Amino acid sequence: MSLKGLFRAVEATRAYRSLTGELSSENASPEMTVLPAASPLLLACLWEQLARPMLVIAPRPDGARRLHGELLTYLGQDQPLLLLPEPEVLPFERLVSDGLTNNQRLAVLAAMN
Repeated sequence: MSLKGLFRAVEATRAYRSLTGELSSENASPEMTVLPAASPLLLACLWEQLARPMLVIAPRPDGARRLHGELLTYLGQDQPLLLLPEPEVLPFERLVSDGLTNNQRLAVLAAMN
């Protein structure tokens, strides 16, 4: 189940139409203030309407996981939304990192190519 029905309400706003107009230009660098709670819905609308790759950077790993889950809620579980998992080992530590996490990271980086 997805919440795509909410997209029409967002797409009807003047601010959203202005934003998508700016994003469709070649030298796009729009600035916009969005409430944190509205970010997943806005990103889902943009991803659905613009139909092009997007990279979203979150300041913390737990926020990235939460945002990924919220985007899947809006768009549906079958969408190709990838989450780059955080490394479990710091670069300077002399520990072996988990192979599954490394494979997931490599798959996301390969998809970005």
